[in-house]
Amino acid sequence: MRKLSLILALLLTFSLASCTGTKTVTPHPNALDLAADVANLTQLDFTFSSRDTDTSYNEGSAVKITLENSTAQISGDGAVITDGDIVISKEGTYVLSGKYTAGMLKIECTDTEKVQIVLNGAEILSPDSPAVYVKQADKVFFTLVKDTENKLVDGDKYSIIDGNSEIDATLFSRSDTTINGEGKLTVIGTNKHGIISKDDLVIAGGDISVRSKKVGITGKDCVKIDKATITINAGSDGIRSDNNDDANRGFVYILSGKIDITAEKDGIQAENVLYVKDGSIKLNCGGGCANTVESLKPSDKQPTVLDPNKTSDEEKPESYKGLKSDSDIVILGGTIIADTADVCMQANGSITVGGGAIKLSSGGDAINTDKAYIQNGGALYTVKCINAIAAANVLINGGEASIIASELGISATSRIEVRYGYVITDTTLSAVNSSEFFLVSGGTVLLNPPVDESKPVIASPSIITAGGNFVALGNVAVNATDTAYQYSVQSGFDKQNADTSIFLCDAKDNFLISFNSKRAYSTALISSPYIKEGTYVIYSGAKLENSDANGFSYGGRLAGATQIASVEIQK
Repeated sequence: MRKLSLILALLLTFSLASCTGTKTVTPHPNALDLAADVANLTQLDFTFSSRDTDTSYNEGSAVKITLENSTAQISGDGAVITDGDIVISKEGTYVLSGKYTAGMLKIECTDTEKVQIVLNGAEILSPDSPAVYVKQADKVFFTLVKDTENKLVDGDKYSIIDGNSEIDATLFSRSDTTINGEGKLTVIGTNKHGIISKDDLVIAGGDISVRSKKVGITGKDCVKIDKATITINAGSDGIRSDNNDDANRGFVYILSGKIDITAEKDGIQAENVLYVKDGSIKLNCGGGCANTVESLKPSDKQPTVLDPNKTSDEEKPESYKGLKSDSDIVILGGTIIADTADVCMQANGSITVGGGAIKLSSGGDAINTDKAYIQNGGALYTVKCINAIAAANVLINGGEASIIASELGISATSRIEVRYGYVITDTTLSAVNSSEFFLVSGGTVLLNPPVDESKPVIASPSIITAGGNFVALGNVAVNATDTAYQYSVQSGFDKQNADTSIFLCDAKDNFLISFNSKRAYSTALISSPYIKEGTYVIYSGAKLENSDANGFSYGGRLAGATQIASVEIQK
């Protein structure tokens, strides 16, 4: 048993009852200001028009197209059969039913005309072209009739269409395109891609299944999804928006729906913001976390020299990520489960999590962002990865973060702050690694000892305790009490066994904080807003019925534990 004399530190007012909530307090002088790193969404169009969501049509005035294998019966004006293709050249509503195998459906109107294609149990199986080709229109709406099954299949080899070889998807559109309704649509990309729109692509309903040799779904200017069930099995990316010429384009927006993607490369990729407001997303990329980027590289080939003037799938570097953005990722709700060979969530900008539940399994890092990782709410679970969170700055400002990593837990090239929320780590190397400082200004932070006992649980030139409940077991690289704004206890003692709880109590055995360690430990750093001047005792060994799954609790009396250290806090 040893006594330590700790310096007097400033005590910030903090309510333990709000340790996992989000409230406004006077910020610490070292608090992170990441306002400049938050994604700017004001210039992006996330709206769905009334017609995007309107699945109604006038049966009486609609043109009926009954597909009969190699021919079709057309009732009304605006559509004809030309060289085996069904060509629509006039604005209006067209209802398709039956099966067609002689060619494609082609929409060729003026750029001011809108066309609604109602799929009422229709199959188009084109032998040498896309199943559907929108050459020109203002906008085309594909409505899936409730309780119907529809199917689009392209040929494995295309003939040249309109003198252009870039037409390479089962449903290929040069115009704004919307899919809505309550029916089913199966798209099979035998040649290359499943669905491509060279403008906006809106999916506002339907049960859509895509199987493609290359990319599943692409909207060049944007992809917006709401109230749809989408299943993709892609030989390349699952969903992507790839306009990198316009700062207000190239984004993916998921308002709601259910998305299940199995992709040989990236799951969902955006040149601009990738924004998830709600919904259910499940991703398996590159075969999942059982693989890694290195394991997927051919070992018997020289490195590919990329042509900077080309952007074809074959020219792009290999990438097996889950959610990927060349700008920012914003997640405000929903459920995301990602199992990837590469990084689960990658952004060249920042990543902001404001709600929802996220479960990540990666053969690389779980989260990697060039700027900031900001968590204001929700629940993050990294269940398998190398490094859990890697960023320039990390701010946990609410919610829960349960971190398991085979190397580092939270890693920042600059600074890390936990302001509110609940953080629990289980790592092989350091739980926290920052080049400037690690600030705990609120919330609850519980750090298990690293598997590698030679590594510090916190690797940072400065550890600042300024609020909240904080327990770090294992060595730390610096004396945390030297920069404390809230009283901290830093002590060594005889080694305690794994699965043994640690408790900090006052002189009357009223315990202030507890934590159950997954591994053996012989040092501890503990901070609590209830620590004041006086004598404090560190115990181990007891079990508490009212603690959470990590053995965390605060308040009450302690019995049946073993005293392992005593600390005297003086001015």
